[in-house]
Amino acid sequence: MYDSQPQLRTTFPSIAPSMVLREDTIFRATKNVIELCNIQGIVRQKITFSEKEGSPTHLDINGDYLAVATDTGLIKIFQVTRREPKQLGSPGHFDLWGRTYDYLESGPLNNHAIRSIRCNADGSRVSILADHVR
Repeated sequence: MYDSQPQLRTTFPSIAPSMVLREDTIFRATKNVIELCNIQGIVRQKITFSEKEGSPTHLDINGDYLAVATDTGLIKIFQVTRREPKQLGSPGHFDLWGRTYDYLESGPLNNHAIRSIRCNADGSRVSILADHVR
């Protein structure tokens, strides 16, 4: 009768700062890894990030594409239609985009705090909502 009403199916403990759901897979960011879990929270696969790349903090999934932002400002896009997620293109770095402006305005570099990330339907564009932190 109320098919559109959400229903609790299962629960599991997690300390992930960000999670997204695609069909029957939960993508959750933990430390330097994105874990691909089933609905019960059992890890089936992992996408690892090096210490230099940082820890994933923000995730967004739109259709077949996963956008990831890390605590170091790294931005990556993955196509998740295959068994193994495939990274698309080379990663971008959010801090680099603001550096020219920062040098012109104030001399030393300023930091940016990413609040959210969103990916378009074909994985070709990413939007970032961020705060400028001095």
